[in-house]
Amino acid sequence: MAASLDYPSMNRDDHNYLAGMGRDLALALTRSPADRGDAMRMLGLFRSSLLLHFLQEEEVMQEANYPGFFLHKFSHEALTARLTALQSCYAAGRKASVAAAWPAVQAGLHSHLDRYDVPLVAFFERG
Repeated sequence: MAASLDYPSMNRDDHNYLAGMGRDLALALTRSPADRGDAMRMLGLFRSSLLLHFLQEEEVMQEANYPGFFLHKFSHEALTARLTALQSCYAAGRKASVAAAWPAVQAGLHSHLDRYDVPLVAFFERG
């Protein structure tokens, strides 16, 4: 269970990194069409980083026999689907859909943090 021993610190660092990426991405999504390539790359990097975080988190939860694993994983899958939809909308140039989808992704991420990650950190802090 070595990977799970410092989970609260890993989780905080990952979330800070992802939050910074999210702020940069939010700005990039509102830029002119000339910057679409940069925004697409940032969106891809954000999605890849988030998926890596999810995989690492799921591995740690399984290692620790975390009782909320399946609900937490389901939330990851729902967030991934929202982000994939956003990526598709942006690639297709559907600006109105992107304007609606990004706040939904952000709200989903914030809700996930409160509902799933806070209890997970508490689980590891209790030992």
